[in-house]
Amino acid sequence: MRAIFAAALVAGMLAAGSAEACRSSKYVTSVTFDEAPPELAYEPLALRVKITRVRDTGAPRRNNRAYAWARVIGVEKGAYRARTVRIALAVNSCGPFPKVGDTGLIVGHLDTAADGQPVFTPQLDSPAERDARKKNPRA
Repeated sequence: MRAIFAAALVAGMLAAGSAEACRSSKYVTSVTFDEAPPELAYEPLALRVKITRVRDTGAPRRNNRAYAWARVIGVEKGAYRARTVRIALAVNSCGPFPKVGDTGLIVGHLDTAADGQPVFTPQLDSPAERDARKKNPRA
């Protein structure tokens, strides 16, 4: 009986791997903002978007990169003409976890992905960062 329990325990530990959970829900990041925070004014692009597709979390990723695609609703800063945008997501245990249908403002810049195609590299937001902005608004 002990051997079965020990084997089950070891199997469970191996299956769990080295995954880490996010320390707190206040640190879970989002790719979209309600409005552009002033401290990100240096970023060249701010696009109002609606997420239309997210790569399956089970899909292989290089360097923890996943992608989401979004329809561009409007350009609030910078120059961007395409109707859609591919968004690079550096995924970790705290996100970001965009869902199809999410809307908001993405703030960041364009890079070139390994496949040679343009990709939007966004700044991320979290409840902790939003709370800090509310407590200490910049003038």
